[in-house]
Amino acid sequence: WCVMYSAKVVADSIGPSGCRITTLEVTYPLAVHWDFLRHQSFSMYEQVHSVASNRAIPTNTYLRRIIEDPAEPLWWGKNQPGMVAREEMTGWRLVIGKRIHAFVRFVCVVGAWSMTKLGFHKEVANWNAMPHAWVTQIVTATEWENFDALRIHPAARAEMRKIATMMRDARNASTAQELGVGGWHLPYVSNDEIVKAYMIHDDGDDADALLRNVSAARCARVSIVKQGERQGMTVEFSKASKLQSDGHMSPFDHPAMALATPERVANLRGFKSARKFIPNEDNFDKLTGP
Repeated sequence: WCVMYSAKVVADSIGPSGCRITTLEVTYPLAVHWDFLRHQSFSMYEQVHSVASNRAIPTNTYLRRIIEDPAEPLWWGKNQPGMVAREEMTGWRLVIGKRIHAFVRFVCVVGAWSMTKLGFHKEVANWNAMPHAWVTQIVTATEWENFDALRIHPAARAEMRKIATMMRDARNASTAQELGVGGWHLPYVSNDEIVKAYMIHDDGDDADALLRNVSAARCARVSIVKQGERQGMTVEFSKASKLQSDGHMSPFDHPAMALATPERVANLRGFKSARKFIPNEDNFDKLTGP
């Protein structure tokens, strides 16, 4: 199994309603990302995502990841009717198929690199290498049963089944932090930073606003795959403000306030995301209009 597959819990909370909210950072082949997106059609209230963008990642970084650890099929299925390849290719056909796959990857990498040298923007150059790339996304949800049942099923694609299993195992190994009513689930924010925010601000509401915006700004960093970097809460608060003014609302889906009851607010049950505290968050035209 490729070392680039990963699933780690970055925040895990349980509210007074008994609802549990978990945020994971996951990496898997871009080729199966569409399975995540299709999953939304099964339940409009299931997960919220922030996804690394090939428009934001520098081409050299993008290609280095592909060269050093390319995304490849886990199951080299033999052609047969239906969506599931129940039998894997063997023998000389498998050997030749893998070599063709490697050759196509080489052509894609060279093509992307060449377009960069010609002066094309990374959003155009990176397009060429997408079939062999990895994607990192942040997923937050309060309900996982449907996702697990569908994506850890024998009929699911092998690559999707692998990452879904890793996500389930990561959640099972995690212990949720208990929150009171009004407490905040804050991905990528440490307990020390929470204490510091309340020391800086006498008003608890101001501290909460700082913390949820810092959390959102750090969730947004998945777009450029630099989660380990920290720039200080003041700088990140400013970046969160710019995200709002530019209409980039998905990072604000991940920080969430615990509710007293298991009511559903948009995608979450028993929690209300920071996004739902932003006026006109669902209509960019109103954000930019006169």
